[in-house]
Amino acid sequence: MTPGDIELEWSPSGPGVRLRGSPLWFDAWPGPGVGFLSSLDALGRRRLRGQVLCRPEMLGLLGVLRPGARALPLVGTLGLGRLRLAAEPTGGTPGASCLWVERGSARLLYLREGDEDSLVEHWGSEPGRSVGTLLVGARDPVPMPPGVEVAEEVPEARLPGLESEARDRGEAICLVVEGPGSALRVLQRLGQTTDPIGVPARIPALCRVGRRQRLDLPPVRAWDGRDPLPPRAMALWIASGDRPVPEAGFRGGIRSLRVVFGGGPVALARLVRVVRAARLVLWGPGAPRLRRQLADLGLEAEVLAPPLDPGLF
Repeated sequence: MTPGDIELEWSPSGPGVRLRGSPLWFDAWPGPGVGFLSSLDALGRRRLRGQVLCRPEMLGLLGVLRPGARALPLVGTLGLGRLRLAAEPTGGTPGASCLWVERGSARLLYLREGDEDSLVEHWGSEPGRSVGTLLVGARDPVPMPPGVEVAEEVPEARLPGLESEARDRGEAICLVVEGPGSALRVLQRLGQTTDPIGVPARIPALCRVGRRQRLDLPPVRAWDGRDPLPPRAMALWIASGDRPVPEAGFRGGIRSLRVVFGGGPVALARLVRVVRAARLVLWGPGAPRLRRQLADLGLEAEVLAPPLDPGLF
């Protein structure tokens, strides 16, 4: 390995991916070292054992979910040994960001699947963006509670009209998302609603922090899923939550919708072209699926060993 190289390796101690020869991990915190946090959804149900790097707007939100976490705001450019790090907002879930890594003349860009659209829009008109390696954390489809089927997948763009749709149909709607970051993103897209939206226990506290950061969020109320939703009501269920919603919460005329973010593999292929990536590397439970989808578009990608913890992504 020459001084300008950037090599990635899968390590079971994360479990996750790190930059070989450095203390830098990507959405993993196994202990000594530094882990970059790209999104609240990347937390899963794991403990944070190392130093967390994240955008400043993530700090208050992280404090709700992981009180006492050792977090350092990444503002501007940070030197870490021979590395230079810089985080940029992705425009996805609140506080979410991508990470630019430079070592010598080599450059790497890390992001999580689902944030491609906003980056393509933001960088598409900026000449000079180029990376040697584009590293993407690939997600698995959001799981559902046992015995519960998804009525349909709903794209993010359709969210603003869902309350009217629920009222017109006279049915309750439960939106299923991956994690707390996605929950805030959905609430933002829904906008102001007539009635409070049922949410898991820690989301009201996240909303209070979000409103202090000037996020436009609708009213919410705690909903643990033990009581069926009344007609025309709306709720959120978080797949990576500590206590899965009982099946009873999804019975009685409730339509369960899985929210889909981003433009999928097509948007990722566009991002590869925008940043002129010489190498595309995927990791996470959804990496094999995403590689197949990209191959159908004529794009080759490498896959690092998937995490053993299904709650990681």
